[in-house]
Formats: sequence, C-alpha cells, structure tokens
Amino acid sequence: VNKILTEQGHLIISRLGTNLQRQCIENCTALIVVAAEGEGAKLQQMTDSLNKLEKIDAKLTLIN
Repeated sequence: VNKILTEQGHLIISRLGTNLQRQCIENCTALIVVAAEGEGAKLQQMTDSLNKLEKIDAKLTLIN
C-alpha cells in the first residue's frame, strides 16, 4: 500500500491512517483515508492498483 501511495504522491493532498484495533501490533485492521486531486482516470487507476493487493478494499469517491 505504501509503495503505491508513494508512487502516486503527486496526486495526494492529504493522507490519514489509523489502526482500528488499538491493541494490535502486527497484521492489524486499518483505515487509510486519502484526499487526492487529479483526473478521474488516474484516481481510478490508483484505486485499481490498491485493490489488486491481498486483503485490501479500496473505494473511490469523486467530489466535484
């Protein structure tokens, strides 16, 4: 996940990550919220790349 987000850093305005299981140390359930700006196709491509990763469920919401 970090590799993809770093590669697409030119699109990312802000990023917030949090561990949803406070006591968890490894392989934890997490939530990452990314605010990005760019062409819809580029944002969809980033979402698709994330969804190819195991145990990742990325969603794209476009706000105009």
